[in-house]
Amino acid sequence: MVLSLYLLSTTIVKTGADSKLPNKILDPPAFLNSQIKDDRVFGYLNGYVNLTCQVEAEPKARFEWLSTPTKVRKTGNVTEYPNQSILQLRLERSTFGKYKCKASNSLGSIERVIILEEGVKPDPPQFLELRGANSNLLDLGIKGPDMKKLNVSDSMKPIGYNVKYRIHRSQTPYDWNQKDFNVSEDNSYVLQELNHNSDYEIAAATRNLAGLSEYSNISIFHTLISETDKGSQTMFNSFHMTVYALLTIIMTMLRRI
Repeated sequence: MVLSLYLLSTTIVKTGADSKLPNKILDPPAFLNSQIKDDRVFGYLNGYVNLTCQVEAEPKARFEWLSTPTKVRKTGNVTEYPNQSILQLRLERSTFGKYKCKASNSLGSIERVIILEEGVKPDPPQFLELRGANSNLLDLGIKGPDMKKLNVSDSMKPIGYNVKYRIHRSQTPYDWNQKDFNVSEDNSYVLQELNHNSDYEIAAATRNLAGLSEYSNISIFHTLISETDKGSQTMFNSFHMTVYALLTIIMTMLRRI
């Protein structure tokens, strides 16, 4: 049972002016609906994994990461946000096991156990293909890896792809955009809001419960010219032909003089 305390509004009289403090609900930490008390997370050797603990609490919660049952604090990079803590780990053999996140404030505390298990790093997609294009989008088909040769369980099968893309011949690695997709039954993965009449470098990585694969080789696909550009091109061609015709007439008249 969660106990909530209410800080009632109070009228403060100061130099003849009244001001009211709003109602404030005080709560001990409670996990969000998306998080259960015990959870399983997968990772693969030499990869990285983020363990996340997120609660609702007022006052804001303080977090502590422990390994269980020895209660030894685990080393790793911890990033703190209001009512959220993320522990990032680089995975070695000794890293797998149980972790405990403890969130507390002046009204109480709550704990969550995360079981970190070793999974299998997926292979990258076999290839990308262009299914269709428009002036501002590319419809991709992605041939996923053959995970059967790795003899992995169904839990390690691909569940999606991360696609990175940028305009061809971009100057810096920071020009990459990324988009995550779940596996599509019709094998359609659409990149939208692209520049028209442009070449794009595109690569994809396979995603499973353990993380991302390496990226595939880069493919280059082209968006189409827009209707506006077609109209502009037609006007330019028409103007060019008119000028050419006038110059021809002028040259003919000059020869007759």
